[in-house]
Amino acid sequence: MKYSKSVKTDSMSSFVMPNDLKSIKKWSVETTTEWLISIGYNDCTKYFKEHKINGRALLMLNEDDLKEIIRHNVGQRKNLYHIVKQLQIQYNKTTSSFFESDSDTSEIASIEEERLNSTVENGCVKMSKISLKSLDEEITPNLCENCYKVYHHSFESSVNNCPIRSHRGEKRKTLVSVIYLFLTCLWTSFMLTVVHDRVPDMQKYPPLPDIILDNVPLIPWAFFATELIGLALVTMFLLLLVFHKYRMIIFRRMCSLGGTIFILRSITMLITSLSVPGVHIQCSSQRYGSLMNKLNGALNILSGGGLYVQGVRTCGDYMFSGHTVWLTLLNHFITEYTPRSMYWLHTTSWIMNMFGLFFILGAHEHYSIDVFVAFYITSRLFLYYHSLANNMVLFQSDHQRVKVWFPLFSFFESNIRSMVPNEYQYPTSIFSKMYKSAKLRIKKFSLWVNSTKSSASNEKKSN
Repeated sequence: MKYSKSVKTDSMSSFVMPNDLKSIKKWSVETTTEWLISIGYNDCTKYFKEHKINGRALLMLNEDDLKEIIRHNVGQRKNLYHIVKQLQIQYNKTTSSFFESDSDTSEIASIEEERLNSTVENGCVKMSKISLKSLDEEITPNLCENCYKVYHHSFESSVNNCPIRSHRGEKRKTLVSVIYLFLTCLWTSFMLTVVHDRVPDMQKYPPLPDIILDNVPLIPWAFFATELIGLALVTMFLLLLVFHKYRMIIFRRMCSLGGTIFILRSITMLITSLSVPGVHIQCSSQRYGSLMNKLNGALNILSGGGLYVQGVRTCGDYMFSGHTVWLTLLNHFITEYTPRSMYWLHTTSWIMNMFGLFFILGAHEHYSIDVFVAFYITSRLFLYYHSLANNMVLFQSDHQRVKVWFPLFSFFESNIRSMVPNEYQYPTSIFSKMYKSAKLRIKKFSLWVNSTKSSASNEKKSN
């Protein structure tokens, strides 16, 4: 083994640095002990042999590891750690990454062949259970904690490319999310009828001063244009769901976020009743009155989707705008779950979102604060939800607060372990899966019918 010129340290005058720093990772235990002898640490060779410290382990060695290796001589341990640290610094300067060489890839591949029994389910590679201890022993017997986590994460990421741990229960979770959204929309529709009856009298409480509404003239067709933009965004989102590989996750997140935001909206509009933002809005003659009328009105609002084009007319649902919520949610989902290269689609989606908000204000159907608050809350909750979903470490450290903002988050995202990749497939695969599933159910049902008939005939014969 060849060594270069000496490197000065504080603990000793100098130590010998190997010529080929990149080869340190390939050192055997014997080569490592030879290096120890060359720098004057003959007494430590037996400890390194006992703990099987090779080149890879040497590069990941920290002071805690040396405490386990050299227990009694504190000064010797401190001096040796300083030298090892200098060696690690010099190595890192010559290499861009600890896992950069081709030998690493081949080593991981060999471990994969020996340790893993990979299966494929729904186009995803699933890694069978593997103990961290066995992986540790296979690569090196003495890994420091941080390097161990980095190495194992790198190894697992190279094997698993599916964001879902298990597909079991995914359909059930999606169904729960749909029920959750339906119930929250029904509740919000009922709250709309309640606040409609509490809207202040326009003669006594005229529209509040608004810097935008006071300077933008009323555009009669603007609210209709807003809903047309919303329907266009819905169409784009449905096309995304049809072709996206992880459509259930996306749809479930949409339902979860939409339901949570509408619960918050129903609370805010119930707490404070604002006067109508425009004199063209007539609300005084339309009162629901009794509880049954309110329930019927809630069902009518829900069946019409709360849309102006469907004949839904409500007052008092200010602070904050429901139309803004859906426009912003659809825009964020479209831009999040389409490739970054489709910048033209993202630009179009954002322009439609902004024009939709402008037309809401142009129609004088909401105050400016309604639109601003709705956009801010929706976009922040979208980012907060996805930050937690993409990084489960954040969720685990903040799980109590998550239960308040997103009650069903831990249930919906329990099988998600990473960011959802933007992968697509032809919708024919959906119909083929539905056909196979229906065929299997029919077969099971026919078997059950036949077994019931045979058991019934056997009973008759026995009687």
